[in-house]
Amino acid sequence: SVVRIRALGTPGAMREVLLRKDRESLLNIGFGRPCYFQGVVKDSAGQPVPIAKVTVDGQEAQTDELGEFVFPTIAGGETFAIAEKQGYAASWQKLTIVAGSTVEKGAVTFVLRKPARLEITIEERLNVDGQALVFLLPDPMDSAREFPWYRVSPVRMYPGGTVTVEDLPPKRVSVRLFHAGAVAKPLSRSVTLVEGATEHLALHLEPAPVLNGIVTVGGKPASNAE
Repeated sequence: SVVRIRALGTPGAMREVLLRKDRESLLNIGFGRPCYFQGVVKDSAGQPVPIAKVTVDGQEAQTDELGEFVFPTIAGGETFAIAEKQGYAASWQKLTIVAGSTVEKGAVTFVLRKPARLEITIEERLNVDGQALVFLLPDPMDSAREFPWYRVSPVRMYPGGTVTVEDLPPKRVSVRLFHAGAVAKPLSRSVTLVEGATEHLALHLEPAPVLNGIVTVGGKPASNAE
């Protein structure tokens, strides 16, 4: 889960928390000794990207003509940052902020690449009264994250329709389809996205198995049974 914290007299924070079943998750944020954080945004050719939006721990800044940005007060702890600009795929980084420290110029660099596009079609028109959910995930799942996947997943669409997802990172992606009363065939698909290109992916559904039966008492149908 992504948790946003706002409090009077503080710069606020935005943290990622891993929730586990039947276990508590502890989130500690230290506002007492903030960090001075700076960095740079470049493109895949190594050139600075001006007027890019950078979000660090929930705070926002914009790069100058040299692609540089500054955050004077960032709370200590584990957080993440996102650099983005129209016409590029967003870049995501996990950060460890040391309380009271200064991150030197050049220590943190974001690289923005030209995006890819994915056109998704669900061929079968099953249960069209409700939307299907299409999840886009990095493939393999244990690869290092470089993109804010939570911003694009799930894609909501109606069976029998087509949706185009813009500004995706050029890499291999796992696609998983879920829809009430139906089963995806196959259960997951993979597609390699190419910088500046549109990939087309057709997904398929088939009706889910249905269980019918009867409950009797003494050979007679029993109503209101659970």
